[in-house]
Amino acid sequence: MTAFVSPSVIEDGNTVAWYIADESIVLRTTVVSDGNIDWALDTFAILRILFNGANSSIQVNNNAATTENPGADNADGFTLGARGNDNNPSNIEVKEVILRKIADAAGDEQDIYDYLKSKYGL
Repeated sequence: MTAFVSPSVIEDGNTVAWYIADESIVLRTTVVSDGNIDWALDTFAILRILFNGANSSIQVNNNAATTENPGADNADGFTLGARGNDNNPSNIEVKEVILRKIADAAGDEQDIYDYLKSKYGL
C-alpha cells in the first residue's frame, strides 16, 4: 500500500520494475506496459501487481484489473522506492509490501486484500 507523487519508481527488480509515469502505474521489463490510471496522487491504495508475461496485471484497490504485457523477463532483485542503481529516488510512503512468487488463486488474493484493507482502514 503506497501513496505516491508522480513520477516515482515504486519498485525495481533490476530486469523488471513498476513505476509511476504521467500518473499511470506502468510495468517495465524490456517492454513498457500501457499502464493503469486508477490511482490518485497523494492517496494510499492497495496495489496488486502481477508480472506474468502476457497475463501480467495491475489492480488498484478493488477496481477492475488492467491486463498488461511487459514481456517475460524475471526479476533479479528487489529495491523499494528507487532504481536498483539508486537513480530516480521516489517520494512515496509505503505501509506494507507482500511479495509472492506465484499467481495467487482468486480466494487467496482476496484474503490478502481483505487483510490489508482491514489493517489500514481503507
